[in-house]
Amino acid sequence: MLMWHHDAGAGCSMKLTVQDIAAFIKKETGAGGMRLQKLVYYAQAWSLVWHRRPLFDERIEAWKKGPVSPDLFNEEKRAGSLTPRAISTLGDDDVSTIRGVLGAYGDKSAEWLSRLTHREEPWRLARGALPPEAPSTAVITRESMTTFYGRCQWGKAGSFDPAYLRGLEIIVEMPEDEVLLLADTTTLPAEDFLRWMETGDDEGAST
Repeated sequence: MLMWHHDAGAGCSMKLTVQDIAAFIKKETGAGGMRLQKLVYYAQAWSLVWHRRPLFDERIEAWKKGPVSPDLFNEEKRAGSLTPRAISTLGDDDVSTIRGVLGAYGDKSAEWLSRLTHREEPWRLARGALPPEAPSTAVITRESMTTFYGRCQWGKAGSFDPAYLRGLEIIVEMPEDEVLLLADTTTLPAEDFLRWMETGDDEGAST
């Protein structure tokens, strides 16, 4: 079993909550509601891959519109919006991770982000055989996020290969029942994978 903890070294932060991360993202983007939820989810996912630790300890669940932190949802619902808070406790690695994620996903709509999460393995695994419109409180595990996004990683901590980002645009437009998950093709180099996504042709792919 993987064990997770915050490390005080290397610019890492201590005792961050999902609300802390959401407050930083909201300040950077103005996002709220479903869009904020998805950006928080991707920040958590890529922190697990890039730094081998979560940004926060609160659970993320596989709701019908995609990953949701119930703690964050309940605060926004109770207060009408996210309560402002000091965010000076974020470490350098945390800020780098979040800004890297926002550089890739931050200009996307809530619906685009929801569609993408529906086409990726962690949300689908958590929901199992549930119908698309069925409610769920199933947890999206950190292990599933680390495994899936770790396989999909093209680039380095804090940034993504442009081919990976172009591939996401293609995937979002594909019907859910036709999606071949990134994990099935990550043995191909990034540009070969993108060519395969765009044309279905993997001839000339590097071995």
